[in-house]
Amino acid sequence: MRASFVEWAAPSGVDLTDETLWPTYMPALDRTISVETLRADMASMLLAQWARAYCKRWDVEGDDVGWEDVAWDAWQAARL
Repeated sequence: MRASFVEWAAPSGVDLTDETLWPTYMPALDRTISVETLRADMASMLLAQWARAYCKRWDVEGDDVGWEDVAWDAWQAARL
């Protein structure tokens, strides 16, 4: 069996708001998602949320979002 894994993610340190760079790490751009949708979502989301959703980045400064839906203690208690 042969397999391939390709991950398209924004490089560390890149300006995620620079639209000219989006095609370098968003292969779906203008195929399944439009620039207009990305702009609208960026305006309505925290940058950390937008970066996680569209740039495959989890380390954006100020990234203290995401754990409010599941309390950390509950998450740890659910571990197998």
